[in-house]
Amino acid sequence: MMGKPNQNIKPAPLSPIKVTANPFDHLLIDCVGPLRRSSSGSEYLLTVMCQTTRYPAASPLRSIRAKSIVKALSQFISVFGIPKVIQSDQGFNFSSRIFAEVLRLLRVKHNLSSAYHPQSQGALERFHQSLKSLLRACCMELARDWEDGLPWLLLAVREVTQESTGFSPNALVFSPNALVFGHSVHGPLAVLQSQWVESDPPTNLIDYMYGFKRRLSEAWRVARAG
Repeated sequence: MMGKPNQNIKPAPLSPIKVTANPFDHLLIDCVGPLRRSSSGSEYLLTVMCQTTRYPAASPLRSIRAKSIVKALSQFISVFGIPKVIQSDQGFNFSSRIFAEVLRLLRVKHNLSSAYHPQSQGALERFHQSLKSLLRACCMELARDWEDGLPWLLLAVREVTQESTGFSPNALVFSPNALVFGHSVHGPLAVLQSQWVESDPPTNLIDYMYGFKRRLSEAWRVARAG
C-alpha cells in the first residue's frame, strides 16, 4: 500500500552455489525434540550433516544446552575432522558464548541461517522428516529403548540414495566405492542383497588400488557435476 506506483524492481541476478571441495568441510547442525524420554533420559537429538556428501549423524542428548551440544559435536569432529564452516539456526544454544568460543579456538567459521526460514538448511530439515518417521516406528517396537535402535536407523538411512547427489553416503549405486569411506559400508540393504548376489573379492592388491582410485575419482566427478 505504501509502495510507489509504476515502480518495477529488477530481480536480483542468480549465481550458482559453489560446491565444497572436500567432505566435511561444511557441516549443517540442528536440534530435534523434545522426544519421548528414553530409558537413559535422552529427550533430544543433535543432528549433523555434511553438505557435500549428505552424510547424516544424530546424537541423543538429555538437554540442548551449549555444553551438551559441544560435547556431542566434539565426538563427531573426532571421527571426521575439524570442519571449516558450521551452519546452524539462531537458537540460544548455537548463539551462546561457549559455542562461539569453541568455534573460535578451532578456527571454524559460523554461518547463521535466516530467522524463521528453515529452507536455509533444507537438506538437514528433509533428513529430520525421515528420521522422525523412523523414530515413530521405532518407538512402537522399542518404546523407551528407541535410543538403542538409533544407530541402526542411521545405518539404514545412510545407505539410501540421495536425490540431490545421486549417491548414498555409505554406498554408490553404480560403483563399489563410497563418497565418504571409499568403499561400500556393509549395511542392511547389503545384507539383503548378499542373499541373491555373489561378489568376488579382488585377488591382486595393485589392481584393487588402481581400480579404487579410478572409481573414487569418477564418483566425485559425477557427484560434483550433479
